[in-house]
Amino acid sequence: MRIFQLMTFYEPCLKRFHRENPQVLSATYDEHIRALLSDGFSCGHIIGPALKQYGYDTEVVIANCRELQEHWCKEAGIPFPNWPEEAPSIVARQMETFEPDIFYCCDPVNYDSSFVRRLHSRPSLVIGWRAAYIPLQTDWSLFDLILSSSPLCRKIALERGARETEYFYPGFDKRFYNCEVNSEKQYDVVFCGTFSEHFVQRTSLFTSLAKASLRDDASFIPAFFMHISSNADNMPAGISMYNHGDRFGRAMYQMLASGRIALNAAIDFAENIAPNMRLFESSGVGTFLLTERQRNIQAFFHPGKELETFADEKELLEKIDYYLAHPEKRQAIAEKGRERCHRDYSLEIRARAFDRLVRRRMNPVPPLSLGGIEAMTRAVKQFVRMAQKMREVDVTWTPPADVVAFVDAALQGVASSLATGKKEMVTELFAAIQSLDLSIIGVNYCAALDLLAQNDQAGAAAALFAELAAFPENDKARERLSLLLA
Repeated sequence: MRIFQLMTFYEPCLKRFHRENPQVLSATYDEHIRALLSDGFSCGHIIGPALKQYGYDTEVVIANCRELQEHWCKEAGIPFPNWPEEAPSIVARQMETFEPDIFYCCDPVNYDSSFVRRLHSRPSLVIGWRAAYIPLQTDWSLFDLILSSSPLCRKIALERGARETEYFYPGFDKRFYNCEVNSEKQYDVVFCGTFSEHFVQRTSLFTSLAKASLRDDASFIPAFFMHISSNADNMPAGISMYNHGDRFGRAMYQMLASGRIALNAAIDFAENIAPNMRLFESSGVGTFLLTERQRNIQAFFHPGKELETFADEKELLEKIDYYLAHPEKRQAIAEKGRERCHRDYSLEIRARAFDRLVRRRMNPVPPLSLGGIEAMTRAVKQFVRMAQKMREVDVTWTPPADVVAFVDAALQGVASSLATGKKEMVTELFAAIQSLDLSIIGVNYCAALDLLAQNDQAGAAAALFAELAAFPENDKARERLSLLLA
């Protein structure tokens, strides 16, 4: 399959990149975009390259990068249009040239259905990603699917016309651990992110933090590296005093790696629900992460072992003091957090989740009829007898790929039936699948759905944790666990 991913970058990031890398202006388009993507801005979202291992042909464009798009137009032999008004026309030409099966739009606000209508040929699947404010005028009526980690975003997406929504979140690009692992710890407490007067909770927290650092008995000095998205005059003096200016891409990872403690405070829109990107960016570079106590944080990390949390300003200051005074404990937690991030939330794992999501959409499993369930049950029981005989000969035997694919499709049907209260239809089928004793994605997830139907929340949570330990790419299990813990 061919997937076309559209990105837009912050303008200050693009200006800085070209100022620091003027050689790309005389490079080819391919060399230019390769250098820009290697710089690391928004790399946790750029899933296209990681999908190549699953057989995808991928194309990533940075739609608002004038210098890059000028390169493309020149090499394509077409006039460069009025900028920025006609920037979408270039992207449309790029899509027509690439002929994708899937359009994955990571800026579906500026490139909403009005852009999709410009395309001469609509891809088979139009997907958007959003986990932030959605303007009222946004039109997603031509989007088959909006992905988001935010329940509020998914609710609003349907109101804006999206046909469906699904749970999804970005990942961590491990290249930036390998690059920055030796960064010296220069700062006590660091935060990299955006300042806006609309982020009321974050602004209040950091103002208090700045004031606390001025006390005679203060044990720390904060270092903020903040992109200002609105009027700089609205930044409180305390935050401004410690703001070293924005950092993007590789430079941001360097700053996160240079902190003894990295702070995470999400935007108000997130409604105290994990994850946000900073969870992965900070833990991924191996820095001790101190995050607000997001309601479902345990669905992603183990507090006290892989990161630490705070509920209010008092607890925040207490834990900063404690972990600065106990570097061995801080470092042990940071290392466990890094291991968890790399194992469960790398771009490779997130690409596996995206691939699974796409293939379910492109080749959906039809609703199970009673006759279909009976036929599947007979087939699975036959697989069970075959497995028993094969394991008598070879205890390491594993089933062929076509059997695994069949069971996977059966499990999708079981999950759908359990989720819609039709347990009695699939009880025998699910029991047969469980008796296969195979490590297949979805078995423990279906067990959790069954336990939830029995109102056994503790048992369901245990089954979901087991599912995610074996298959961290199972986003349906992660979503269900998040809802359970929140």
